[in-house]
Amino acid sequence: MKVLHVTECYAGGVSRAMNTLAAIYEGEHHLLWAGEDSPPGAFVSSQRLPDGLLERVRSVRRAVATIQPDLVHAHSSWAGVYTRLLPIGVPVAYEPHCFVFDDPKRPTYLRAAYWAAESALSVNTNVTIALTPHEAKLAKRLRPLNRVRELPNVATVDLSLARSAGGGTGSERYTVSMVGRVARQKDPEYFAEVALAAKRAGASWRFVWIGDGNDAASRIVLANAGVEITGWLDGAELVETLQRSDMYLHSASYEGFPLSVLDAAALSIPIIVRDVACFEGFDLMKASTPEDATRRIRTVATSLEVRRDLTEKSRALTARMSVEAQRAGLDAIYREAIA
Repeated sequence: MKVLHVTECYAGGVSRAMNTLAAIYEGEHHLLWAGEDSPPGAFVSSQRLPDGLLERVRSVRRAVATIQPDLVHAHSSWAGVYTRLLPIGVPVAYEPHCFVFDDPKRPTYLRAAYWAAESALSVNTNVTIALTPHEAKLAKRLRPLNRVRELPNVATVDLSLARSAGGGTGSERYTVSMVGRVARQKDPEYFAEVALAAKRAGASWRFVWIGDGNDAASRIVLANAGVEITGWLDGAELVETLQRSDMYLHSASYEGFPLSVLDAAALSIPIIVRDVACFEGFDLMKASTPEDATRRIRTVATSLEVRRDLTEKSRALTARMSVEAQRAGLDAIYREAIA
């Protein structure tokens, strides 16, 4: 099968997820992209998207005419626009990697506008790929006749690197990490509030944001709270930095299903996630307010029994969202889309 992948956010979790799909699924993978990462050899060809909405729509049409794929796989919202604004003559599988209208911090009128746009574009969608039951429900509400199929994300780290149950890093300061872009969706302000709440509670923990971004205001908020920002790290550096973490705290206000949570789970790092809709149905420790997160971190830090319990939850999550499950799910979705 010949697949053309399209994205305008080839960086961070999206690029890692796309690289995994191209590596595990037998076929001919091509890439049309914009972003900060560099494509690996898993793609037969890769071409940068030009600037401008209309130019990118035309670029997709030219790539389809040249490559003649069996299927176009659009990753994230803007790629969904470029590939579905007009019919392109081949089936389109759309993977939103979370819907923007699900952002609780955006004004109601903006969320309604994004909803309307997604609903209109869904007419030119053969199948929508959802990462969680929550995302699948949102996709079905957009257009009840839509074909929506769930596909598990998978960890991008070597499972053999997992630490022993309840094991720590042995570092002098207890380290709490978050992986992601310094951007609205990942809610760095929430992470900063947890760091400040921990200081008020007398904890001397170290807080690390693994990633970077152009949101200067949020970077200042993190820095003022004493959070270290590592900048973008390559795969090996990312794993090494995660391994030095005693706790992984995911602060995002809305998500598809974050790869960073799966990577932390694969390394058997204790995980706390923010209690948001994407994690419904997943057996993870959840926190609501920053103060709640601080209390839960202290519980994990001081209890070997709790750390061992979280290790078991991580192993169950890794088994549920495995490479084998993703490969089989992707094959079924692609075949359904082109049928």
